[in-house]
Amino acid sequence: MHNYTQFEELIFSFCQRYQIGMIEPDQQLRYVLYVDDMEAKCFLANQEIYLLVELGGFGGSSPDKKQLLLEQLLQNALLSCADSNCILSLNEDNILCLYQRLPTDSCNLTGFEESRADLASRAEVFTEVLNEAR
Repeated sequence: MHNYTQFEELIFSFCQRYQIGMIEPDQQLRYVLYVDDMEAKCFLANQEIYLLVELGGFGGSSPDKKQLLLEQLLQNALLSCADSNCILSLNEDNILCLYQRLPTDSCNLTGFEESRADLASRAEVFTEVLNEAR
């Protein structure tokens, strides 16, 4: 898979398998999928497919509580993402985001579905840590 047309074909195959209408991309060419009741954005960048889940922000937490939370999340990320293609980061709005990266040259529908499942389970863990710290 080396171009956007093949990426769209993968999204189309996904929609067919799960009997959902073909979804349309947003202005940034990101498709919105639902991963186990979580909204995930799927897009192509630098010849790789990314799945993105926004986990949430820190709200009105105190600076000390934010620091503790960041340390807990970092420790959890190091343990759970070290052997995967997951990336945990803060976006420009201080929203914690979890990305799953898939190499396009070997990605097929089965690999895409496995990555979705992996992302959902990892997002659940990070969401629990966020909720406990609030």
